[in-house]
Amino acid sequence: MKLIRSVLLSANIDLSHQFQKPQAVRAFSATPFSVPREPYPLKNDTSPAPVPVPAPAPAPSINYFVGS
Repeated sequence: MKLIRSVLLSANIDLSHQFQKPQAVRAFSATPFSVPREPYPLKNDTSPAPVPVPAPAPAPSINYFVGS
């Protein structure tokens, strides 16, 4: 009985590595948020380039010492 059990255990240990998922499969999650994203800018991005926003005009300076 012990011999049969030891043979089954050794067979189980020998086969256990075949049933483990590969590293890439174990690291993969089915949620859409875990999918690796392509770095910006996307290759298939057809959106127009962002329009630069002009800098605000400088505030007018006030000279308090006009004429004395």
